[in-house]
Order: sequence, then structure tokens, then C-alpha cells
Amino acid sequence: MAYFKKIIVAYVVLWGGIAGAQERISDYSWEGFLAQGEEHYQAQRYENAFYYFEKAIRWLRSAEDLKKPQAARLFFLAGEALRQQGREFDAVPFYERSLYLNREQSPIYLFLGGYYATRRQYAKGSYYYREYHKRNPEDRRAALAFALCLADEGKRNEALGVLQKLPVRTQRVCNYEDRLQQRECLEANLFGNLAAPEPYLAVIRYHELNGNFKEQIEIANALRRLLGTEPRYVYPAVFSYYRANQPKKSIELLEGMIEAGLAQPETYRLLADMLLEIGDREKAEKYRRWANQLLGEQR
Repeated sequence: MAYFKKIIVAYVVLWGGIAGAQERISDYSWEGFLAQGEEHYQAQRYENAFYYFEKAIRWLRSAEDLKKPQAARLFFLAGEALRQQGREFDAVPFYERSLYLNREQSPIYLFLGGYYATRRQYAKGSYYYREYHKRNPEDRRAALAFALCLADEGKRNEALGVLQKLPVRTQRVCNYEDRLQQRECLEANLFGNLAAPEPYLAVIRYHELNGNFKEQIEIANALRRLLGTEPRYVYPAVFSYYRANQPKKSIELLEGMIEAGLAQPETYRLLADMLLEIGDREKAEKYRRWANQLLGEQR
């Protein structure tokens, strides 16, 4: 009799343990892991946050669950947690999955546009920028990034079309003694009329006078990429690189003008002077002879 009692007790204990384990497993849910991940994310513990987001994704199984708004948010936050760790490449599939579940997520379009554009995948970049621009036509900085991506894709006319459709804002007279106010005024004019060269040239001049070579090069290259290889659009970038002590970049741009058949005699002379500075005397003399030959023909 005592033997049977022991068997019964053992059975009850075993069954209780199994039932308890089943109950604990049933308590697990992807939404619970998502909530835990969000707590870590808010506390900027991004590695821990991704751990829970990844667990939530593994538990996200049913088609009905995938239709819930939280599912798209889960993939978005997983991407964000990776990006905060500097793992942009790993974040991209999570962002794209999030977009598949919910197409109305402007921040993802903007990030992916920039991500692909910086990696010279311009067709992909312009696709995502276009989707962002459709939803946020008032964001002029993003419109400029979209136009530059199109220009780099070889679609310069379409790029200018994007900028020309933006309403032109009243151009201010910028004559401030304070440098910050002057910069803000000039940049407001630039983003008020992104399709015209004059505001770009004014901002380039401001950065040149204040020794902001990085910003000067950035705006000068934007002008060149958008408006083409004519000397008046390329020279600002040439001189920007030169003043930033990057003569080889300047030489590349000048040689590109010559290859495109848009060079003038002063282009050859300028190129010859820069080649002399870096010690390439033979090549410099060749371009100087060509410059003199062109001048003779013009006479």
C-alpha cells in the first residue's frame, strides 16, 4: 500500500512539474519580448534590446500576428537597435521587412535612400528617396538628397525637375556681421530656390571666406552634380578642393572637363599650374602647349 502511495505522489509531482512548465511556456509571447526589448531600447541598451527583439521575431509565427501594427514596429526597432550599434548593413533587412508589413513609414524610406546612395546603388537609393518625397514633399533637404541621387544615377533632367517643382521662396538680403546669422540667411536662400545656381555660389563663397572647406566642397559638388560639367559649375568644386589642399581632386575634375569636350584655354592653363605643384612637369608642359595652341586658334 505504501508503495502505491509513493507512485501516486511521484505521479502528481511529475504531472505538476510538466503542467507548470507548459504554463510557463504558454506565457511566452512575441509581444512580451517586444515589450522587454523596448524597455532596453529606451534605456539605450541597444545590444540587449536587439536580443529581445530577435527573440520576439522567432516567436512571431502566425499570419494574423504579422498583420498587427506591432509586428512592423518590431522589425523597425530591431533595425534601429542595430543601427545604434553602428551595424547599418545588418539593420537593412529588418527595415525592409518592416516596410513590407507597413508601407507608411517615412523614416525608413529616408534612411534606406541615404544608405544605398552612399554605397553608389543609385537606382535603389532614388527609389526609396522617391517614396519618401511623395509622403514629405515639404522636406527640402531630403528633396536635395533625392535630386543628387538621381543626378548620380545619370538622370540630371529628372533631378532638376524635382527641385523646380518646389515653390520658390522669397530670397532675403544677407548682410549680417554675425557669422551664424549670415550662414542661416544664405542657407535659407539656398533651400528656398534649390534649382538656381546663385544661392549655391553664395553659400560656397561664405564657406570659403570662413575656412569651412568640408562644407564648401559639399555644396560645390552638389552644384556640379546637379547642373553639369560646364566650367561655371565645375570651377567652384575645383577651387574648393584646391583650397582644402586636395589638388589631385581638382586635377581629376579639370581632366573630366577636357574629356567631356567642355574645356577652355584657361582650363588647360589651370590644370598645368596644378600639375606643376604636384611635380608632374612633363604633363604640365603638355597641357600648357595645348592651351597656347587653343589661344592661337582663337586669334
